[in-house]
Amino acid sequence: MPRMFEDIYRIYTNEPFRAEGGLIPAEIYERVMTTCFPVSVEQVRKYCGYHADAGGYEYEMIFARQFSPFGEVVDYKQNEDGTFRYLSNTIEQKELELTRIEK
Repeated sequence: MPRMFEDIYRIYTNEPFRAEGGLIPAEIYERVMTTCFPVSVEQVRKYCGYHADAGGYEYEMIFARQFSPFGEVVDYKQNEDGTFRYLSNTIEQKELELTRIEK
């Protein structure tokens, strides 16, 4: 989902994500995603558009505002060390019917 990484990054670091050159470095993307979701680096690379030749993930920006709408978070687990793990959210039918933007 475009911009989801930015939202998760902002929650994880408490800072806005600043993309440079249209690419998210693999180290940053994979650390955030594997910390916040129950996924492996291999799964992230397979399903999130990893570009091995560039060493990162394509940065997709579709909204011209600072923070995009984020799905309703309905549960989370606060770890003893202060980090969190995203567990679930809900998506309503109207969100599935949004106009698809083709590249």
